[in-house]
Amino acid sequence: QVGLSPADFQDPDGRIDGAASLRLWDVTAAALEDPQLGLHVASLVTKDSFDVVSQVAAVSRTFREVGERINRYYALVSPVPLYELRESGDWAWWVMPKVFPGGFCVRHLCEFTVAVGWVYARQWGGELCQLRQVHFDHAAPVNTDEYQVFFDAPVHFQQEDSGFELPRSQLDSP
Repeated sequence: QVGLSPADFQDPDGRIDGAASLRLWDVTAAALEDPQLGLHVASLVTKDSFDVVSQVAAVSRTFREVGERINRYYALVSPVPLYELRESGDWAWWVMPKVFPGGFCVRHLCEFTVAVGWVYARQWGGELCQLRQVHFDHAAPVNTDEYQVFFDAPVHFQQEDSGFELPRSQLDSP
């Protein structure tokens, strides 16, 4: 359905076409009848799920440093950073850059990426890590209850950016 064949997955060093990869999220969500696929996949992530990224996080001293290093190493697989950090007053936003067609992220990939950032923050920072709010640039799904439970913070849809906001003081916490 997205133009990939089993042969496309044979080369361990091969790359999948970016557009096909984006379509794969929607096709998978539909096939599994899972309207919150991004959240569900993110909930399975552990501190060790992403090899180099996990190792980078493990040797970082602060949450800020984790974000800086993840973006540095993410550059090996993507020409754009995974997150942007925006600081203002007492608050900080980890925001996904607008790099997708039309400026909007593919919904399930967007939700996965924001949710993984939060899962990592919680796993590395523990209960001290608290969110103020979460934003997504796409329209709200029919039911948003699961988002509120997952993030334990207010979740807003159809916003300017997708990302999460936390107290700025947490950036420099061990």
